[in-house]
Amino acid sequence: MKKILIFHFRMGRTDGVSLEIANWKEILEREGWEVLLCSGPVSEGADYVVDGLEMQLNPTIFNLDEEAFGGFKTTTEEEFVPKFRTIQDGLSKEFERIIKETKPDRVIVSNIFSVGLNWEDIRYRRPSGIAVERQLEKYFPPTGGWIKQACINSIARNELGKRKGVDATLVYDCIDFDVPNGDKDGACGGMLKAYGIDVERDLIVLQATRIVRRKNIELSMDVVKGLQARVEEL
Repeated sequence: MKKILIFHFRMGRTDGVSLEIANWKEILEREGWEVLLCSGPVSEGADYVVDGLEMQLNPTIFNLDEEAFGGFKTTTEEEFVPKFRTIQDGLSKEFERIIKETKPDRVIVSNIFSVGLNWEDIRYRRPSGIAVERQLEKYFPPTGGWIKQACINSIARNELGKRKGVDATLVYDCIDFDVPNGDKDGACGGMLKAYGIDVERDLIVLQATRIVRRKNIELSMDVVKGLQARVEEL
């Protein structure tokens, strides 16, 4: 059986990427792959845990990230570089150990290399020094004949091509509509009722996305308006 190892910051949570990785795992297993998961410490269902993958939970890495963008605040570039190298080397050894132990046929790295080209957050466009710029140029994203890039929408795909000359594959997010949504402890239903929503009769539309320009969430109002008109016709 062929084996795939998937890396992400966190898994088994309710954020979009965690949910999508669960979808990938199910689909790949249906196709006959053995799927192993590696993530940070606040995860459920991970086969391997690397503490440094969850940046917000590691004070040293978090502080380095704060220094890396928008100008050095409490350190100099000369002091920053060796601290960064220490963390980098430690993570590299962890990843090498996991790769040697699992011997995967394929590796999927989800979201981890997207930061350097993130046009949604202006802070990532302001590296603090040459050392940070070089890391962004080399690793965000890494390129090579054996590496294939993927994006979840055409906007990201076009930006990646324009900025780095990378021809990425589109892999859209998906959902299995045959799986019923669960409300095990009744918390969701209770909240809706508290706001005067009849969960048995009312038509509920959930816009579960961040408010960022490229997501065009205002279009959901047009969708709801169209649904409402259709309901009134019925």
